Formats: sequence, structure tokens, C-alpha cells
Amino acid sequence: MCYQNGTGVPKDYVEAYKWYNLASSQGDQFAKEKLSSLQRQRTSYQIAEAQELSRGFKPHKEGSTGSISSDQPVASVGFPDPGLQGFAPKLAKGEIASLSGAGDDVRYFQIRVPVQPGNSGGALVDEHGNVVGIVSAKLDASVALAARCRRM
Repeated sequence: MCYQNGTGVPKDYVEAYKWYNLASSQGDQFAKEKLSSLQRQRTSYQIAEAQELSRGFKPHKEGSTGSISSDQPVASVGFPDPGLQGFAPKLAKGEIASLSGAGDDVRYFQIRVPVQPGNSGGALVDEHGNVVGIVSAKLDASVALAARCRRM
């Protein structure tokens, strides 16, 4: 969405199409809908270019250069509530709390960084400015507490 809307990056519909295409291939319904919308608005040349970029995408392999560790400080970069906080990106520092996500899902990791609405989709960077992740969700404390109470 950042590339489609020009949020934090220059608008680039080809790049947006590439990322929606990759997410769609993993079963993301939101990405499928956005991909369909972009497809109707782009030229066949732009779609072909984006599909070529999708085919050439190589996901990060664990253990290769740039892998993350739990002792590497991180920061989120986002645009929470620009009407109130302004249009400049906001930086929130923190750390990686776990190398696995909810339910010990190793495809995700957990961070201890202040996250606000508007940070979703924003970059999570290490101390060298390398993007190590994308902020995608915030655990709702009341939902987590309710789930914990049900298990007891």
C-alpha cells in the first residue's frame, strides 16, 4: 500500500503491483483485491514489468547475510496520525523480543517497540538502517488477556 499511495516512498504502481502479487500468491485476500484493482488501472507493459519483478524476487534465507538476532536493536518508521503528529516519519526505538511470532510461528518475530495506528506497513530497521521487517500487527492486550483467562 505504501507504494500505491506514496506513503513514505515515492508512488510506484509497478512496485505496488509486485508486492501485492507476491502477497496474493501466499493467499493474502486483501492483496488479491488490491491486485485486481491495480490490474484494471495499469497498462499491459506495467503489469508485465511487475510480473517480471515478482518472478525475480528472492526471499531472505535464514542464516544468510542480514539475518536478524534478538540482540540487534530495531526501530519502526511510520506515519501515525499525520493530521495530529504531522507528515514527517516518526521513529520509535526498541528491540526484538522473540524470533518467533504468536503461537511460535517462525515466519514472524515479535518486537518490543511502541506501535501506533499508522505504523502498520512501515519499515522495521536495524541499527545500520537495514530493513529487517515490516510492522504488520499489534497485539491487543485485552484480547490476549481474555484468551489467557479462557485457557486457565
